[in-house]
Amino acid sequence: MHRWNTLDELANLLEYRAQRSATVTLTCETAYIISLKLRTADAKPRRDEVTRAICRRKEPCDTPCFDCTGRANAVVRMYGQHYDRLDLKLPPKKARR
Repeated sequence: MHRWNTLDELANLLEYRAQRSATVTLTCETAYIISLKLRTADAKPRRDEVTRAICRRKEPCDTPCFDCTGRANAVVRMYGQHYDRLDLKLPPKKARR
């Protein structure tokens, strides 16, 4: 039995424990789900990749134009924020008593 019912609940649980420097033990099933989600997050397109793909010019620009960059930003936001743009700093570890 899980302590979570949705991926959002799982993410909240993991984030809560990480903020408190608490140990997290995962079941095999939960670890598998997390591994799939990490691979999916890594597969999301980056803005520069989308910009090149949607450019309507025959010859790609050296510097992407404002229009293509704006449309690429919208596409990337629809996919959600890419993990390499997140602030992944964990809180400092608490001293053990």
